[in-house]
Amino acid sequence: INAEYGGATMMFSLTKGLLRRKSVLSKSQKYSTNTNPKYHVLIYDYVPDYITKREAIRSEHFKLSREWARKGNLIMAGAYADPADGATLIFKNSTKKQIEEDYVKNDPYVVKGLVSNYKIRDWTVVLDSAIGLDLGPK
Repeated sequence: INAEYGGATMMFSLTKGLLRRKSVLSKSQKYSTNTNPKYHVLIYDYVPDYITKREAIRSEHFKLSREWARKGNLIMAGAYADPADGATLIFKNSTKKQIEEDYVKNDPYVVKGLVSNYKIRDWTVVLDSAIGLDLGPK
């Protein structure tokens, strides 16, 4: 069962008389025929003392990240703690080229030199509770 709500398509399943939400797709995602989303992991290495250096540009970094999250392409992100020497960002239904050209090259942390190195990796997801994906052995 699919239902439109606020520009998104919500997908439900009816099991034993219970209606359960399977996933929510943004406008840009709902036309995709790909039932197994493509994931990528962006891994940043930060320069020493990045925490004090980031303050002047942190809001710009979050603005970019929130734009990608609103589109449904950035689903999780966060810096490492103790030591705060990098971060991991999880992207969904974006290509490596899109992530590099449209996110990384526009990220103020990269532009202003807070990121010393980065890599983008394909990520094969076999469990995703948000969309009910389970490709593991039974």
